[in-house]
Amino acid sequence: MAERSFPPGLTSLPLVVAAAALAHVAWGLPTNLRISLAVNLGLSVLGYMATSSIVATLGPTFVKANLRGIDLNKETTKRDANGVLVRPIEGIPIPESQGTVTAAVYILVLSVFIPFAFASYELDRFPHAEMAEYLAAVLTITFASFMGFADDVIDLRWRYKIPIPFLATLPLLSVYYANGNHTGVMVPNQLRWLFGDFVELGFGFYLFLLWL
Repeated sequence: MAERSFPPGLTSLPLVVAAAALAHVAWGLPTNLRISLAVNLGLSVLGYMATSSIVATLGPTFVKANLRGIDLNKETTKRDANGVLVRPIEGIPIPESQGTVTAAVYILVLSVFIPFAFASYELDRFPHAEMAEYLAAVLTITFASFMGFADDVIDLRWRYKIPIPFLATLPLLSVYYANGNHTGVMVPNQLRWLFGDFVELGFGFYLFLLWL
């Protein structure tokens, strides 16, 4: 069966549409938000490039550190005459725990973006509550990423894996509660005849976030 290929112009069409939509949204924003949006876009591109480069560079290092596995679906993975995988599995090792690289780059990008996100505010009107929530989110992501890497290295037992996400979410929930933010949700149009426009969850809202 012949392989199908898309015309060169068609493959770049989604990027053109996304860029046009982003430019349309940015046109109606204040200057400070335009700068934040442009910096956000630039950091996202740099983060993608850094992640791709670091993964390709550090892949052999992860393999040497025994953070590796074998892709069972590759043709290079050894099989018998009937196509059944041979035990023990033999094949080309590939690096694992690459999510650690992605998480590290993401956390760095979030940290670099902080001055641009809040630089336009005067000191007397500085949004301390929003910045506290931002930093708490970064702390939660950092803690969750660290524990994910620890699980890859030392293979944590399930009795430790289950409470770890709860602990990682606590900083964000604590700051959200301290700022007195809303604990309700909007109801979809199809269900408003039954529940109304808005449902107040109260403490259940925090339990819901804790279980995510």
